[in-house]
Amino acid sequence: MKGCEALLKAIDAYLTKADDSLTDALSGAGFADAAETVSEIASLEEKLAAALKTETAYIKAQARKAVDLEAFARDWPEIAAGNPIDEQLVEIFLDNFNENMPKLATAYIKRVDPQLTVATITSRTTAWAQEWSEDLAELMKLSTQNEVQRLLTSTLAEGNSVADFTRALMDSGIRDEYYRARRAALTETLRAHSVAQQEALMQNPACEDKEWVHTGGYRNSPRENHVAMHGVKVRVNEPFTLLGLVGGVYYPMYPRDTNLPPGESINCHCIHRGIANENVLGLSLEERQRLQQEAIDNDDGLWEEELNTQNKARAGISVEDVYKTPQTVYNDTESIEARQIIGMKTNNGITVENVKVHFVDQMHSRNVSVDNVISALEKPLHITDPKLNTRGEASRQYIGRECTVVLNTDTKTAVTNWPTGTRRREKLERGLLP
Repeated sequence: MKGCEALLKAIDAYLTKADDSLTDALSGAGFADAAETVSEIASLEEKLAAALKTETAYIKAQARKAVDLEAFARDWPEIAAGNPIDEQLVEIFLDNFNENMPKLATAYIKRVDPQLTVATITSRTTAWAQEWSEDLAELMKLSTQNEVQRLLTSTLAEGNSVADFTRALMDSGIRDEYYRARRAALTETLRAHSVAQQEALMQNPACEDKEWVHTGGYRNSPRENHVAMHGVKVRVNEPFTLLGLVGGVYYPMYPRDTNLPPGESINCHCIHRGIANENVLGLSLEERQRLQQEAIDNDDGLWEEELNTQNKARAGISVEDVYKTPQTVYNDTESIEARQIIGMKTNNGITVENVKVHFVDQMHSRNVSVDNVISALEKPLHITDPKLNTRGEASRQYIGRECTVVLNTDTKTAVTNWPTGTRRREKLERGLLP
């Protein structure tokens, strides 16, 4: 608890530029590469402040062009729409995420397994960086628009001039670009740590579970619902279940997840950490690296499935991109043979109803035969515990002698596959895994 008190005090000091104790506070609270993190915060702050200064200058210039304040108010919606700040902010945030995510993820994965590195970021996390950069830029632009509208309303009501409005603008929070930039840089850098930690946990074969850690409170009473989360453990790819402070239920993958409302994420300095399986750490480096790549491939396959579903929903297409009817004719042999698994029953009693196009593509590119697939489903060496995607659907890996098949057990869809590694097969056959 004392570690978080020190962190919050250091953050307060950092935001007011009173001292430079943030490095020690971040390190004490469990954040990786604390010194470099503070340097990255400062770098991001400078870029954001420069963009925000450009925005302020743009608004002032447009106001001074107006004949009077009423004319500026009439033109404000068009002026606001022409504000280029969102494009600048997207580029800044996205470049920052893309540059730092592999470094942070590597720092976190090495905490559990010093021999592993993160050279590839999953498609899911890459997409998150793009989407959140766009959303965040829009939120910051909207915040400025709302503040300008408030100032316009008040100055018009008082019968003031354009000069009075610009003076009010310069005295408002909009003018304090460095404080705004500092707060955004700090918040988003800490958020990047959470995302990088989750990426590292997902890629690390030794981490099967993760734990929510509440590290205390300072100045304000800690959120009781976050205190109650302390020590809660879930599977790495499953969300936590957080009861909202004022009602509702949320399913964050980690503290400060972007799916949480501001009341559950602002000033939250909880962390999450992985729980290592010592048996997996005892495997050879080659085997751990292979399992890491399997985890990336598996998550990319699940993400592709989710993305296809989202895109089809936006386009109003209700039919899934799957093979469903044995009457359909395909030209390539792999597609015809793959349909042989539709209707078969797996070792644990699940009837396969669908096969993704991605599944067939992977069979072709990875030289996996339909006989390999059938053998994995009917006579697996091991079936993994279910992992949930963002829609709450479960998938399992059926690890066969020749190949591993990922099956969405809720939709009964074959999602992806890959050849089973020799070392993993041998260890399963000798009873040394999972």
